[in-house]
Amino acid sequence: MPKTYDVKEIANYFIKKSNYSISPMKLQKLIYYAHGWHLAIHDTPLINNELEAWQFGPVIREIYQDVKRYGNQDVSELIQKFDFNDWSFDTPELDDPEASEFLDAVYNAYGSFSAIKLSDMTHTPNAPWDIARKTGLNTINNEIIKNYFVNLANTKNSDA
Repeated sequence: MPKTYDVKEIANYFIKKSNYSISPMKLQKLIYYAHGWHLAIHDTPLINNELEAWQFGPVIREIYQDVKRYGNQDVSELIQKFDFNDWSFDTPELDDPEASEFLDAVYNAYGSFSAIKLSDMTHTPNAPWDIARKTGLNTINNEIIKNYFVNLANTKNSDA
């Protein structure tokens, strides 16, 4: 049964997968797409963090805070996490082959798109971000995300 992961594990996976050639915005969007597909396929969240409906699409505030110093430049280091038990920093890394395989599939599908293209894709009419913005919600409900990606999968399957 798939589990929920620390968002920093997911972010660091994509940072390494991109060979440190990923902007903060693209990182946000890849996590969003991974989360959406995880909800649709496994009926469970990939991450516990809320997705917020910001001006340029879905954003995970914790990741935003971790990478905002890069601006539009590529993220050049893995994200650290403070461990309150021993008062030290560590680097959360994904150690789950099944999750890695899933994230590889997401990266293979979306990794070649630019940050702007991914952001534009999240602005599709009636997509979760669009619904949240139109209804004045600050966060994007996981059920709305799941339903959108289930419908996206059904549309893709009917096109085949």
